[in-house]
Amino acid sequence: MRININPLDSIVTALALNQKAQNTELQQLSSGSSINQPSDNPVGAAEVLRDRFQKSADTQFSSNNAALQGQLGVADSALSSVITSLTQAITLGTQGANGTLSDANRQAIAQNVSGIKDQLMGLANTQFQGSYLFGGTNTQTAPYAADSSAPGGVSYNGNSNVNSVEIGSGQFTPTNVPGSKLFSGGGTSVFQAVDDLTNALTSGTGIAAATAEVQNAFNYVNTQRSFYGATTARLNTTQQFLSSEQTQLDQHTTAVSGADFAQVSSDLVQSQTAQQALVAAASKVDQGGLI
Repeated sequence: MRININPLDSIVTALALNQKAQNTELQQLSSGSSINQPSDNPVGAAEVLRDRFQKSADTQFSSNNAALQGQLGVADSALSSVITSLTQAITLGTQGANGTLSDANRQAIAQNVSGIKDQLMGLANTQFQGSYLFGGTNTQTAPYAADSSAPGGVSYNGNSNVNSVEIGSGQFTPTNVPGSKLFSGGGTSVFQAVDDLTNALTSGTGIAAATAEVQNAFNYVNTQRSFYGATTARLNTTQQFLSSEQTQLDQHTTAVSGADFAQVSSDLVQSQTAQQALVAAASKVDQGGLI
């Protein structure tokens, strides 16, 4: 039988281990996590780190989506006004085709249609947070400008490129339709059509054909506008997924690293009780003159 001739050393060691256990338990109760440093659970710590990385990415994606939804909303609102303006032009063209109108009346209608073209150019130059929405990837220069030498009296200074944003891990979406495609294509041009209607009303000839041209432009823009509604719907679906994924990540992190408060509290009480016993034992050893 081996006798420990210096039991105080063992007590001191036990006290140190007990204090370490208490520190760990107190930290778990304070943080709510059983993993406060990688050595606590290397595998679990790696999982928690992956969860945090993905949550951070999802938060950035959500921020991108919110900003993009604002941009799409402004663009769609501008196009709604374009549709309204073209509807007014069609109505004016129909009125102007009435053979009972006087030349003066048709001239007044022509002036109204010319004003609509100015409205359309302003809408085509819509900005969001300092960037032009319909110039392709050229967002710092107004895409449309009055130009008497250009078809329809309006020149396009943007490009035909499309911006894109990552809205989820590996998921990218285009964010715009360039003006070169949005306001002209399929054999029609918004500005040319409205300009032709103005000229027809001014001359008093070809008004019905020019009105039909504006109707075609109306149909074309309305079709292109569907991009914004479809993209907004996709963003809403993606946002729901991101929100759900963040909830799942939180649940997984809790499952991997969440502290069992009842168990940790019980362990802490036991550690404190053991500490009291060890301190008492150390005192007895000291009083016995064994040190």
